Amino acid sequence: MKPGGLICVVTESLEQLETRFWVCYFPSTVEVEKKRYPNITDIINAAKTAGLTGCKVVCTDAENEFTISEDFMKLVENKGFSMFRLIDESEYQAGFTSLIKDFDNQKTIRGVY
Repeated sequence: MKPGGLICVVTESLEQLETRFWVCYFPSTVEVEKKRYPNITDIINAAKTAGLTGCKVVCTDAENEFTISEDFMKLVENKGFSMFRLIDESEYQAGFTSLIKDFDNQKTIRGVY
């Protein structure tokens, strides 16, 4: 990076991983993801150790109400998020079956996406 350059790290906090709306369908994704995501404090400390200054955290997520989209259904069906490949297959199948039901009923979901 050039002197005076900027860097942006986009991630989720360990707490935010718990608020993803699909956790109710695939609960073990939380622990899988917590093993893969670094703590935000650790990221900031590493940046400071590397000599970066002006580190700050900006939270951009907001809880919303929405219906499950067809695109999201395809993403889950294809295990487009790697976490779906890292959970037990029986949990994945049960969660996907519930997700299909809620999609078909156009159930309103409240959460972060």
